[in-house]
Amino acid sequence: MSKKNNEIIANAKVKDEDQPKLPWAASWAMFIAPMIWYGPTVGVRNTLLPQLFSQIDPVHEVWAYGILGAVATLVSAITNLLFGALSDVTRSRWGKRRPYIVWGTIVMALSLIVVANLKSGVAIIIVWIVDATAENAIAASIYPQISDWIAPK
Repeated sequence: MSKKNNEIIANAKVKDEDQPKLPWAASWAMFIAPMIWYGPTVGVRNTLLPQLFSQIDPVHEVWAYGILGAVATLVSAITNLLFGALSDVTRSRWGKRRPYIVWGTIVMALSLIVVANLKSGVAIIIVWIVDATAENAIAASIYPQISDWIAPK
């Protein structure tokens, strides 16, 4: 930036005062939403799953939980990018991000119910891959909404 006659000259074509501001309701929604969808997943992953693995196979419980974490992290790295790109180009009557948020929430809720009732370590890991995929569909779609709401038109 350079200064000319006490006026700041920038490359931006939109002045700050012309920028739309994020509404307070949207700000609070963006703050609370991750607690609602991410909170249960963290609780299940950190409390229920180690207990399930210890009941199913006490000898290999640490190994199974480690595999679950590694596989879920790998899946998350791929699906976050995938759903971020998909939500950028999606055009539907519900908008471009909302379908991923809604369907991701439904799939995630169902996967938490299913995983709580499984009796196989391998099945838990498979269902948790589905949960991680749904979780990242939500995350990759919910955060870009901020720029969608406040970016200059």
